[in-house]
Amino acid sequence: MDYRRIMPFLRLRLCFVGGVYLVTVFVMMLAFTLFTWTTVHASRSAPSPEDVGSGSARPFNILSFPFTHWQESHDLYTVNADGTGLTALTDTPEHECYPAWSPDGAQIAFTRRNGGHFIISLMNADGTGMRDLWEPDLRTSVYQLECAPSWSPDGRHIAFISSRDGNCEIYVMNADGADQRNITRHAAADIFSAWSPDGKTLAFISDRDGEMQVYTCDIDGQNPRQITSGITAHRAPSWSPDGARLLVTSRPKGEMTRMEILDLTTGGKEQPLTQKDTGYGYGSWSPDGTRIACLEYGPFLSKRILVFDLTKQTRITISLETPQEQDDPLHPKFEAHYGWPQWSPDGTKLVFSYERVAVPEPPLPYGDPPEWPRRFMHLGAHGELFSLGEYGTLNRNEIRIEAQGDGFALVHTGPRWEGTYAIVTPDCRIEIIPPSPDGMDTSASAKIWPYRNNTGLPDLPPFNAITAVDHAVASSDITPPEGVLAHVFLCADGDFYWPDPDIPVYANTLWMVKKEEGFQFIRTGPIARGEVYATVLPNREIIFAPDLYSGPPLCWGLVDEAGKPAFHKSAGGGKGRLGGPCGKDQNLIIVHPDGSEYIWPKAIP
Repeated sequence: MDYRRIMPFLRLRLCFVGGVYLVTVFVMMLAFTLFTWTTVHASRSAPSPEDVGSGSARPFNILSFPFTHWQESHDLYTVNADGTGLTALTDTPEHECYPAWSPDGAQIAFTRRNGGHFIISLMNADGTGMRDLWEPDLRTSVYQLECAPSWSPDGRHIAFISSRDGNCEIYVMNADGADQRNITRHAAADIFSAWSPDGKTLAFISDRDGEMQVYTCDIDGQNPRQITSGITAHRAPSWSPDGARLLVTSRPKGEMTRMEILDLTTGGKEQPLTQKDTGYGYGSWSPDGTRIACLEYGPFLSKRILVFDLTKQTRITISLETPQEQDDPLHPKFEAHYGWPQWSPDGTKLVFSYERVAVPEPPLPYGDPPEWPRRFMHLGAHGELFSLGEYGTLNRNEIRIEAQGDGFALVHTGPRWEGTYAIVTPDCRIEIIPPSPDGMDTSASAKIWPYRNNTGLPDLPPFNAITAVDHAVASSDITPPEGVLAHVFLCADGDFYWPDPDIPVYANTLWMVKKEEGFQFIRTGPIARGEVYATVLPNREIIFAPDLYSGPPLCWGLVDEAGKPAFHKSAGGGKGRLGGPCGKDQNLIIVHPDGSEYIWPKAIP
């Protein structure tokens, strides 16, 4: 994977229904301001004690995962509406986002990742007293969402997004997390709820009309009313204090996002902010109705927070980067990500989420740059954990290392199964979360995480590391069978992990041996010594040992120029499948005698 190509396009996919990304962290590119505005710079690297208050700012995001999408690690901050008084509320490796102030200003509800699972949490307005409203079910998919809380005006209830029923719905619960109930109950995706000032109506976004449109309903979900229509997508409604208008984020096809004010009485629309090549989004209305706060970004503008006065037509931008950090905007050292600015009930402060991700200077070296400390692993069929090689590429069914306090959650990403496989506690114990997937044999699972940092806490696995119990480690009585071409490790999802050539043989290994015009995969012990796991026949069909595989027929996908099964070892800690579905639609890879490969788009006769 070429990380240089994907670095500018970091995204947070929060819910995917019907092929539509419901939430996207906007693309932003660092550059210069096109004209002079009043910009207040709050120092990220050395905030003063009176500004920082409870918490300290991390210099860089420490949990970014190069997965199918980027898992970001925002922290929460407050700042005065004039840009002064920056205060870090959180400083954790977990991801905190979507903050919402309680009506009395005493608490903030927000979304956070607990061991990779999104849940709703509360804390005091000064960042103390953080507590989760419920414990996540670690065996459920990490893609199940519980996010984007919104307080009722009386402070007694919280609305939020949940996908626990199979798609995104609007739920309402008591402020202590009790009595959670689905109020939208629709096959479409329903997201981003906002309470009307009188507490009688909820505004939300739904794609039940084919595109993400603005709807309103009673607080029990009855009497839904569609407010917008057409091909323009919408996000994040915010009520005006008089309840007569909605501020929403709109994105016409092929254009940048913009803020729109919808008049619920007349049906009229207006755009309070217009500037060529500049996008605006995810805004909120101040309690007195005179200002809006939103995100501002563009192809020649670093993303930041904008406070816009609707009456005076003046603006203040809030950026956590110092002027020195913005001196070379075309060659940035990092990318700043802001999110979800929300007003305090008295209109004096904003709460928002923020992180910055370091941009490695070109050329980007192979392997993990220092700012990407978490690595993916693969789960072995007997509980072993294999870390990717230095040149390994990401695949499917990885184990993702998620922050959980001073330890880790080892989260399997699917699609064959999803959920938390194990917890690595701060004292480096590995606790497997029962039940194991599909009754998997975990007899080779290590009990202790062997990698510690200089403070004794769990640290990252090195490249090509294999974590297993003692009996899974190579011993002197392991001898390869005759005719061995290579050895591979069997993964829990049925795929193979091709170890680096320098990695020693482990006990739970599959030897790949030549057999007539095909291959055989033979187990080594001590779990199952000498058993034939699978045979690749000369016609490329794969025959498994009894009770191992019950799916549709699979066929070997590597062939020589004569169409017979061929072998070409993947180097550097790669991962691959034993075979694909048989049939003429299978793409074959021709392996030439010189080791080169060519993808043939149809089956060889």
